Amino acid sequence: MSNTVNQLLTDEQRSVISAAKRKNRMARILAHEPEPEPPPYTGRSYESHGAYRIAEIERIYDPAWPDQGDALMLGAHHAKEAANVIDSYARRWVWSCGPGGFRNRPLAVIRMIDALVPRINPALHAAEREFDAQGLMRSRYEAMETMARSEIAFIAAKFKQMREGAGRGAKIRIRNQEIQELQVVLDEFAAALQQWQSDYPEHSGMLPGRR
Repeated sequence: MSNTVNQLLTDEQRSVISAAKRKNRMARILAHEPEPEPPPYTGRSYESHGAYRIAEIERIYDPAWPDQGDALMLGAHHAKEAANVIDSYARRWVWSCGPGGFRNRPLAVIRMIDALVPRINPALHAAEREFDAQGLMRSRYEAMETMARSEIAFIAAKFKQMREGAGRGAKIRIRNQEIQELQVVLDEFAAALQQWQSDYPEHSGMLPGRR
């Protein structure tokens, strides 16, 4: 994820955008024109889904579009959903590793973290647009993610070595131990992300100088 710093809008700029939106909406009504609708999502990757949601946030700042809601509330929503998703993964982890479940368990956890991109990217974009031009929320998240990925890589290498030449009984014990250690990584990452999203302002009234 790129660390792009955005300039925060002033209250005067917000008022200008809001007035332009009202003016354009009234012009469409008088001309019997329909409200513009967002393009359908046609991507397939986590990154493209995140980019689509970022575009949704950017329309909030575009005078040509009608009101699309509040960027900060939308960002907070994505942050909370990301925390909910990883918490759900953590709670179902042992069950997911049962019969017919994950064979490459470290890779499965990596993919769970990757699956947060459609929520994390727009949450960070909205944060940097609304209150965090220095990218502190991004730095915190990237530190959490880097630590988790490092721990997963260490576990993957350790248990791969342990399985080499191990008998059937030993492999079962090794498998169970790997599951438990990855559970710890998931639980810690979920707890850290929960704290991260709880520090994300839910509306403009929570920001200094904004109501």
